[in-house]
Amino acid sequence: MKTLLTKEFIFEFSAYGNIDELEWDEKVVEQRRQATGDDFEEDIKSAFSLIDKDADGVITTSDIYQLMMGLGEMMTDEEIAEFIKTADLDNDGQINYRGRN
Repeated sequence: MKTLLTKEFIFEFSAYGNIDELEWDEKVVEQRRQATGDDFEEDIKSAFSLIDKDADGVITTSDIYQLMMGLGEMMTDEEIAEFIKTADLDNDGQINYRGRN
């Protein structure tokens, strides 16, 4: 199995100083995909469905709240909204698989 973050990969980004967060995320996902092969997509779908408790195809504030409560962690409404905002690619207030429904 390939190493997820190779020294060359980290050096490529650290040499430039400021790293665009979205570009970094995309590169890390690509490295993960290369390291794990075909199972990666299935792993992502499984993780998404575990959080999407009502199986409506989106992760909402309610889903995050239930997840965190199940883990014994309390988050404020503002923290949950900020959490969703970081992964809400189409700005609809929820997380869709791959940014769309």
